[in-house]
Amino acid sequence: MKHLITATLLAVSLWAGDYEDGFEAYQNKQYEKAAQLFEKAAQQNNAGAQLTLGVMHSNGEGVTRDYKKAANWYQKAADQNVTAAHFNLGLLYEKGKGVQKNSKKAAYWYEKAAKENFVPAQVNLGSLYEQGNGVPKDYKKAAYWYEKAANLDYPMAQYNIGNFYHDGLGISKDYKKAAYWYQKAAKQGHAQAQTNLGMMYEKGEGVTQELPKALHWYRIAAKQNQAQAYSNLGLLYAKGNGVEQNDQKAYEYWQKAAKQGDKTALKNLNILCRKNPSVCN
Repeated sequence: MKHLITATLLAVSLWAGDYEDGFEAYQNKQYEKAAQLFEKAAQQNNAGAQLTLGVMHSNGEGVTRDYKKAANWYQKAADQNVTAAHFNLGLLYEKGKGVQKNSKKAAYWYEKAAKENFVPAQVNLGSLYEQGNGVPKDYKKAAYWYEKAANLDYPMAQYNIGNFYHDGLGISKDYKKAAYWYQKAAKQGHAQAQTNLGMMYEKGEGVTQELPKALHWYRIAAKQNQAQAYSNLGLLYAKGNGVEQNDQKAYEYWQKAAKQGDKTALKNLNILCRKNPSVCN
């Protein structure tokens, strides 16, 4: 949550005077001075200062962390149609921080920001529609918002719309499009997308079946400690698919996955240890 709120600070245009001086102090990590200057500007109805004070109260920068005060300043900025304030209010309402938890209000504020092409708001709104949280469950609307954000190169959205195309949620099932979006997200470092892309190459879903590419993506995801990637690598080594059969490596990968609670890896470990006890000792 902090990452997204802090990121909005950079989207605010600069105003002269106290706000500009405050922004300079903030960049120099003089947070107490910045807060004082932003307070002066905010009291003069400077929307950028109001948003930034909300950020600082959310993060405890130069002031005591206080989500209630953050919500108050975000509301003032939102009333002046600051897109980032719309989004940040949505976050607070979704989490119930500083305000009473209210998913309907979260959806309201996310939608205002989403319609202004604020990409994280599009993703969060899509998630609310996917879950039926604060809005009626609607996979078609979820897919709409995920794809809008995906087209703006947001990896989480690319992964999510990949899932929707893979499973046919709110849109026609299309493995080629699923693989396309997984690859987009995978190239930006999304570990689960890397694993899912590996599975598509392993099975030949939407792409030509290529075990070397499946291995490539599983290994990249495994470097990020992705449990399913470990589990899938273990299975390839256990069966000798695309690699030389090696129970020891299968055991090592399944152990890593099992430590994260992967049930498939736990099951396969039990089978392997009964079949080849020496590997497990």
